[in-house]
This record gives sequence, structure tokens and C-alpha cells, in this order.
Amino acid sequence: MINWWDDALANHSSLFAQQNPDTNVMLFDAHAVLSGILDEPAKYGFVNTTDYCAAYNQPDILTDPGKYGCLLQDEYFWFNSGHMTSRVHKILAGALEEFLQKESRG
Repeated sequence: MINWWDDALANHSSLFAQQNPDTNVMLFDAHAVLSGILDEPAKYGFVNTTDYCAAYNQPDILTDPGKYGCLLQDEYFWFNSGHMTSRVHKILAGALEEFLQKESRG
């Protein structure tokens, strides 16, 4: 499904760029970045990429995760069953920034 989405997005982006020549259309591959993190989690400092702290919504989870039998939040890839942690988002944002800088030079 991801490849299908990527192909459809590339086709639509290309068509949009053709129809709007005054625009600058770029495609950023977030899937590749996230897959890279999941392929080598230790490289990024992640200890757990398959689960999350069940007490993620407790008010003191960031300051006392051990109280709930959890790792530090930054050691998890997943914040909960549907969201990545802020650390993953920071890595993704850094990759996006690098991509945009290369595109603007190029």
C-alpha cells in the first residue's frame, strides 16, 4: 500500500507541477526516513520500537517513567498505538530540513 500511495502521490505531484509551472513541487520520502530508524534503532538511541509505555498519558510520565515500569520517553519509537514520540518527529523534521536545503540549492 505504501508503494501504491507513493506512486499515486508522484503522479499527482507531477501533474500538479505541469499544470502550475509557477510552483516548486518537491516529494519528501518520510517512509524511507522512518524505515531507516526502524532498521537501525540503536543508531538513533531507541530501545523499544515495537511497544509503548502504557502509562503514556500520566502527568508525571516524563519525569518519573520508572514509576510505571517504563523507559524514558525518548527511548521509545511509539508514543501510543497511533503516534510516534516527539523524538521521532525531531529526527523526521531534521531529515526534512536537510531535504529542503538540498532542494533549494539545487
